[in-house]
Amino acid sequence: EYVIKNAEQYPNKIAFADKNESVTYKDLLSLAKKIAYSIENKIGKRKNEPIAVYVNKGIKELIIFMGILYSGNFYCPIDVKMPKDRVEKIVLDLNPLLIICEKESQIFENVSILQYKEIMNTDCERIEYAGWKNIIDIDPIYVLFTSGSTGQPKGVVISHASVIDYVQWLKSEFGFNEKNIFGNQAAFHFDFSVADIYSTLANAATLYIIPDELFAFPMKLLDYIEKKKINTVFWVPSIIVSIANSGILEKIKLESLKKILACGEVLPAKQINIWMDFQPQIEYVNMYGPTETTVASTFYVIKEKIDEKTTVPIGSACRNSEIILLDENNESSQCGEICIRGIGNALGYYGDVEKTIEKFIQNPSNHKYRDILYRTGDIGRFSENGDLIYIGRKDFQIKHQGYRIELGEIETIANSILHVNSSCAIYDYTKKKIILVVSVGNDLLTEKQIYSELKRKLPRYMLPGLIVIKDELPLNGNGKIDRAKIKNELMG
Repeated sequence: EYVIKNAEQYPNKIAFADKNESVTYKDLLSLAKKIAYSIENKIGKRKNEPIAVYVNKGIKELIIFMGILYSGNFYCPIDVKMPKDRVEKIVLDLNPLLIICEKESQIFENVSILQYKEIMNTDCERIEYAGWKNIIDIDPIYVLFTSGSTGQPKGVVISHASVIDYVQWLKSEFGFNEKNIFGNQAAFHFDFSVADIYSTLANAATLYIIPDELFAFPMKLLDYIEKKKINTVFWVPSIIVSIANSGILEKIKLESLKKILACGEVLPAKQINIWMDFQPQIEYVNMYGPTETTVASTFYVIKEKIDEKTTVPIGSACRNSEIILLDENNESSQCGEICIRGIGNALGYYGDVEKTIEKFIQNPSNHKYRDILYRTGDIGRFSENGDLIYIGRKDFQIKHQGYRIELGEIETIANSILHVNSSCAIYDYTKKKIILVVSVGNDLLTEKQIYSELKRKLPRYMLPGLIVIKDELPLNGNGKIDRAKIKNELMG
């Protein structure tokens, strides 16, 4: 409905653009119809069935998403850079009716394939079928596969209602409209991109897919932002940190950029303070939420500088969400596991009823009717003024020398040290040792100096047994610190 309305009101306006091409709203609708027609020709009229998308990141991927939705089915993006065995696991779990890709692949031997170029060569001037008219808002819009603790990917099923509610809240809370120009960073198999895609469509706005290579060069990235007049970005904190650490913010003034919304991992206070010092005209928002609750469930508008020995609060619940902290006895508490109720909660895990029941639980304080909470596995606490503070993962909580320790707390203190750009604390269970890996700018710190600073701010039992200095910490495909890779490099 967003696309159809925009095609009528803003037919020649650019909807999506990447470094090679762009598509107007009129053409987006036309191409979506063509894809829906091709899907029907291939598999017949189907409803609420999964169709996988295996193409390189770009506007083609977004066009395919719209075509699948127009056909009345739901999409599942698969990362083309993903290892073959992981792709095979996802395809096995999803069992899609169809995979739309750019070319034939040996990976998909037993699944029906539809090539993008095949679709584009289809002559379908007289299109009457629009399967989307037969779905309702609680039907699935997409499945995104996230990493499982067992190594088995989990398919998170999100409904149209969840996405619509989220982007309508963003619109009302931040004043988004047709003048917004969004700059996309996140891959489309990563849930943070949902805010980019559907805020664009809900507001008849324009989305530029920023070339991945620019994120390694902060000056070129900001030049691109200004050139395209991008005014709003949803970024993972590692990008924000990298730009702050580069030293370029004090040398330029960003004219077009008006809003930075961060989500996906902890936002360090030190680097956001640098942004606020040199680019005070921008509105900064810290958001929190797992894939299972449709991008974000809480937000915090940063109005003043933050104490660098702390993390930026994740704030209060978004509209139609509620945060409940449960202690070890499943009772409501001021500190405990972050549990979320609301319309943003996923329909569950695709094909995994057992895991769905484990993570999506009945609200323990309500025995009168069905009232579902999603257990995030994150630990949080409410501050004195009611803001939610993220403490760390339950599985990042360790017991060392008889003490319960949050590894995230060690990282927060490490990040506050002058010249430390980023950090990652892990635990070697074999040697009973805390290991802290840090990236340091310009070789200005030694392990001994870092340890000395930590000793001033942390109790003895929380001090790392080993400090490793690197030029930079590895990032995964979603732009987050790659903890698994760091752990594997150090401990095998």
